[in-house]
Amino acid sequence: MNDDLNLLPPVLEIIQRVKEVSGKEITFRPAPDQLVPATSKIARARMPTHIIKYQPGMAHRINHLAAHECGHILRTMEADPSIRVVPVSNPETRAIAVRELEKELSHLPDAMRGQMVEVWLGGLITQLTSLPACVRIERWIRREYPLLRNEQLLYLEEDVRKTLNGLTKRVERMTPKTIFRISNSITYAYLRGIESVTGKDCRKHFSGRPSIINTGIQLYEAFGEEDTSYAGDIRVANEWARILKVTEWFAWAGFEDMPESYFKDV
Repeated sequence: MNDDLNLLPPVLEIIQRVKEVSGKEITFRPAPDQLVPATSKIARARMPTHIIKYQPGMAHRINHLAAHECGHILRTMEADPSIRVVPVSNPETRAIAVRELEKELSHLPDAMRGQMVEVWLGGLITQLTSLPACVRIERWIRREYPLLRNEQLLYLEEDVRKTLNGLTKRVERMTPKTIFRISNSITYAYLRGIESVTGKDCRKHFSGRPSIINTGIQLYEAFGEEDTSYAGDIRVANEWARILKVTEWFAWAGFEDMPESYFKDV
């Protein structure tokens, strides 16, 4: 499968490092219905391989996607098992979020409200808990694998454009005010975080949004200078949740404590 994807030598080197660290191979799978370019399903004890799923339409960026997702796998598998956790949403955390967003959701029909809350909360929790690591991974790729810098920049140029679409008036009209503010504050911090990789200052796009800028600056400053690996990713995610006042909108669960549905397609 790796041969079919035309992976570059540095990517194959990273994949080999994943195998050495975790003792497991990586399986690549096209995922036409996936909403994001790539995701990694990190192997639990009962799984034979890690799985990286990618949108077929993004196959031209597979070298960067593979390197980035391997970065997530490595940061997780190199951590002490005692600190490995995953973010989860449950009835209790959803109820708290819905209660705090109640006034902003009142215009939605009852039949639609639950579905939209799942979409908004799912996206926000993913941003909050994955982007701190994403920033570190992008910096790592640029520092350690100079032969991937061109691939990285080509991907990130596309990614930055798509990310900034979240600031449009159309999205703002369709999104609860609190979700819009929180999501774009995280986006601000993320774009500042990868500025040393992209070489692009995106702050002008947030002009006229002082609340988002002020909160985004706080989130960006929470990164700190030192990369303290997986433990640092969790620390930053928790600090972001505190700053954003959403600490009760999700919970952490043990790395191996996954629902049976997680293992369906292994």
